[in-house]
Amino acid sequence: MNKIPKIGKSDIVVIIIFLVMIQLLCLWCIDVSVAGMLNGGVLTNGATVQNPLFTYHLGLYGLILSTLGLVIITIHILLKEKKKNQIDYVLKYILKELFDI
Repeated sequence: MNKIPKIGKSDIVVIIIFLVMIQLLCLWCIDVSVAGMLNGGVLTNGATVQNPLFTYHLGLYGLILSTLGLVIITIHILLKEKKKNQIDYVLKYILKELFDI
């Protein structure tokens, strides 16, 4: 039976760096596509997708997903470092801030 490997601190750092790089690439993608939309042309930067509206939405979706990944990692780190009796407090605080419960 295969055991699931544990994720160490160095692995989390690598994942965070990768997600930040994805965010920067998505912001660049949004920037280039907005410039293309404002000029009324197509993207000619060697990308496979030359429709600026489609590229804009790809950048937005990538930015949303990478931000969600960073939020999940942050919550995981917060919950991992807290003691068992403080986890409920952290969850209640997050729910209160997000949803005003």
